[in-house]
Amino acid sequence: MADIFYPTDLSRLLANKHVVFLGGSVVRGLYRDMVWLINCASLIPHEVLGSKGDKHFPELESTGWRTGPVSEMVGATFHQDNRDSLLEYKGLTSGRTYIEPRRYHNKENNITLVYRFISRVWSKELSDWLSSYQDTFGGQIDILLMNSCLWDVNRWGPTGPEEFKTNLSAMVSNVPGILSPGGHCVWLTSPPGAREIDSKGMNVPGLDFQCLTTRYNVVEANWLAAHVSARGRISVLDLHYYLQAQTARRNKDGIHWSSSTNRLVTNIILTHLVLLIRGPAGLPGRVVGNYSLELAKLRAEVAKQNCSKREVDARLPVLDKRLETVKTRVDKEVDELREKVRIRLLEMKGGEERRSKREEFKSRVVIGRGQQRFHPYLSFKKPDITHGVTQSSHGGGDTQSSHGGGGVTQSAHGGGDVTQS
Repeated sequence: MADIFYPTDLSRLLANKHVVFLGGSVVRGLYRDMVWLINCASLIPHEVLGSKGDKHFPELESTGWRTGPVSEMVGATFHQDNRDSLLEYKGLTSGRTYIEPRRYHNKENNITLVYRFISRVWSKELSDWLSSYQDTFGGQIDILLMNSCLWDVNRWGPTGPEEFKTNLSAMVSNVPGILSPGGHCVWLTSPPGAREIDSKGMNVPGLDFQCLTTRYNVVEANWLAAHVSARGRISVLDLHYYLQAQTARRNKDGIHWSSSTNRLVTNIILTHLVLLIRGPAGLPGRVVGNYSLELAKLRAEVAKQNCSKREVDARLPVLDKRLETVKTRVDKEVDELREKVRIRLLEMKGGEERRSKREEFKSRVVIGRGQQRFHPYLSFKKPDITHGVTQSSHGGGDTQSSHGGGGVTQSAHGGGDVTQS
């Protein structure tokens, strides 16, 4: 699936490069994890992974630690001159206009990481920002990591999905022109969401029913985005596929992920970039004998035309045989781990059911016998013309109604007609 990267590996791979992250809060977590990994091989603490709006990441001094503060070595590594900067901020109450651009520069290896929150895959504001990137940050974009989905389909009204298609095509057409010569853009598919999303950003009053449909929208959006990006010669990394077996490590909001899963995704991204730029020989080589990784290496060699069809035909049976060996091997530790994951998933399912709004949503639409559905004109009362007398004047005319012996209705609109019954 992925090799394992340390700070020394990133210093070689990303030296003198500009890496830009575009996306929502999930992508922001990947940006933070890469900043952390450039400096420290440990997992990023959950307390700083999920923070937002902080002026400088990581703000170790003001963080409320649940499991104790970081070590002195980590604190010394992230000194005041080795933290990122918040360039502008407009909080979550701003909804679709949320703004949080961030920049980190590693002086030792001249690595620049930039993050920008987006609520649409393409817009005029994003186009202008990318066009002026070199003037603003002092270099062209070498690597662009991008994802946009949840906000596009959930927060832009009934036409959001259709506009997502149009904006996606615009992104594919424009992005290659803003990259440096030899630069790369990687589209990241959206990870799988929970059966019921419990995120404040998505549970907007009036639209909160989408917490039950988001995971299906994500599947369709991923399929479309992957195909459109691939046709535009933009590399696609299917995080949805890789994280399907990691849902026990998803946060209870149904969208975000644990520190270990963020590091897994970071390693997957770095593995993808190395195979894309340098080929299998450029990997650290800390993971050996992994079927998924070996298959990815083979595909990279085929893409670079470094492997003939005869070589592919000879290597595939070897990989298949290795997979069969893995499937038939009885490993007590693996069985114990599976049992732990099963128990964890059952606990998560129980928690989701306790927090579920399904019954609330059902009560909104269930109509009992004898009850009427809401009607916008239900409170409007028509004038009663069966009792009394109603008079109206239209250019000097009268209308009269009489009961208690043949009724007569007379109407004059500039000269009247008489109807008698």
